[in-house]
Parts: sequence; C-alpha cells; structure tokens
Amino acid sequence: MGLIGALGLDVKNLIAQLVNFAIIYWILKKFAWDKIVALLEKRQKEITDGIDNARRAEETLVVSDQKKEKILLAAKKEAKELLTQAQAQAEQIKSEALNEAREQAARVLAQSELQLAREKETMLTQVQEQMADLVVMGVERVTGQQVEAKKIDQVYLQEGLK
Repeated sequence: MGLIGALGLDVKNLIAQLVNFAIIYWILKKFAWDKIVALLEKRQKEITDGIDNARRAEETLVVSDQKKEKILLAAKKEAKELLTQAQAQAEQIKSEALNEAREQAARVLAQSELQLAREKETMLTQVQEQMADLVVMGVERVTGQQVEAKKIDQVYLQEGLK
C-alpha cells in the first residue's frame, strides 16, 4: 500500500468509489442505456435523413433550374417567332392596304375621267346647239327672214356630205 499511499490515494475511498461506479454503471446499463442508445441512434438517423433530404432537395433544385432555363429559352424562342409572324402579318396587311388604296385610286381616277368625258360630251353638245341657234339668228338677221333650225342643219349636212 506504500505506492498507493505515496500517490496520495486512500484505498478505502478508492474501493468505495469503484463500487459506487459499478453500481451506477449497472443501473444505467440495466434501465437507461438502451433508451440512451435508441435516442442517439434515432438522432443519428434524423441527421442522416436530413442530410439526404437536403442533398435530394439540392438535386431537385438543380433539375428545376435546368427545366426553368429550358422553359425560358422556349418562351423566348416562341415570343421571337410570334414577333416575327406579327411583323410579317403587319407587312402583309400594309402591302394589301396599299394595293387596295392604289386600286381604289385607279377606280376613282377612271370614274373621274369617264365623268369628265361625259361632261365634255354634254358641253360640246350644248355648244353645238348654241352655235346652231346663233347661226339661225345670224341668218335671220342677214336675210331678214325667219329660218328654222332643222333646215339649216339639213343644209349643213348636205354640204358636209359633199
């Protein structure tokens, strides 16, 4: 006991502490150890599941980002195609409207020319009638006799046929 005493240990206290430790160890092992181990295993499983869920969520996020990029690219492509189609349609409508306006202007011009020709014809007829009246009046003044317009027309027709 000299060596243990030299270390400053009391053998009685040491044996009592070893017995106390064995009793506490046995009690914990018998009643609490399985529960503590089960609790630790459960906590370890929760942590492992959490890590796995986080990894799966990160993979899902990456896949979702890729899908989002594909959808955005497809939407941009579709928008560009729609814009191109709309521009083509606008150009076609513009061209059709311009052609229709030209056709309508041509129709209006043709109608105006036709109306102008009719008015010219009417004016020439009126001028001829007025000329005939003036000729009749002139002949009546010169000859002093009353002349019928039909006779003068016949005279001119005969002279014109000669």
